[in-house]
Amino acid sequence: MPNLYVITGSDFITGGTVLFGTAQATNVTVQNSTCITCTPPINPVGIYNITVINPDSSGTTLANAFQYVGQTVAVGTLQWDNGTSGTHGILSWSTTDADGYNIYQSSRPFNSFLKVAATADGTYTVGSLSADNEYWFYVVGTSLRGASLPSPVLPAFVYKDSFNYTRNILETVQTHLQNNVTDLNNVYIGDSEIITGQLPVAMIIPNEDNNGKVPLLSGQYDCQYDLIIRTYTSGVDAGTYGIFDNTGITGKIKYALEAVKAFSPYWYFSQVESSEFEKLDTTRQLKYTDIMFTAVRRINR
Repeated sequence: MPNLYVITGSDFITGGTVLFGTAQATNVTVQNSTCITCTPPINPVGIYNITVINPDSSGTTLANAFQYVGQTVAVGTLQWDNGTSGTHGILSWSTTDADGYNIYQSSRPFNSFLKVAATADGTYTVGSLSADNEYWFYVVGTSLRGASLPSPVLPAFVYKDSFNYTRNILETVQTHLQNNVTDLNNVYIGDSEIITGQLPVAMIIPNEDNNGKVPLLSGQYDCQYDLIIRTYTSGVDAGTYGIFDNTGITGKIKYALEAVKAFSPYWYFSQVESSEFEKLDTTRQLKYTDIMFTAVRRINR
């Protein structure tokens, strides 16, 4: 229950309004003709008049009757959980001494922010968002001591289901390699695929450390995927194609990845790094090498 304050006087009428300065109080109850209880509104630090206005427009003002002191502690770093719907996200923060929190939102970092919600606790689900778009948020704590300073602004990218996005980039890479690396006999997606046909072949796998998720890069407004291209060869293929030289199959794959600037309007590869030794897939009895790279989705802004 919000804090209730008692105002005493005379000739109060049920249905009256109470103002602290120019801001209207809430939870106003006229207990009787000499007593009103109410919750003061949020105001900046300072001294304010209290005005009581009856339904018949009669009223009175007591000058310098209420003082807001100190300042509400500011909210710290905001956190963002995208969820999987592509239409909402969850803002969260560590609560302070505030009685409530106002959430402000913008579609650009320097545009005007609009208050979109208020909540009493340290989490809020922001809805009516558009997938594959970016938003900016900050939170202000509120209490009778006044509004806090704004929290740091949080950039939040709204993406669709992470599996679908991961599958999209995997298929894009698959198509690109099939079209641009002539020595590859096939390009598979996922480590569970059964390899058939003539070697060499490549397999595209989400990095286990990334788990197919799309983290927001610190200080940037991009989303990244960590992927592996695993190239399987036989002993003869390894000698014929060369595992690590630029003319070999792995070198050709690296060249194909580095050469392309964008698979779709906002994709590019930020780094390509090959492993330094051959490995043995004991299940398939095949040698393979890994190429590690990061695909970063650039947002159209």
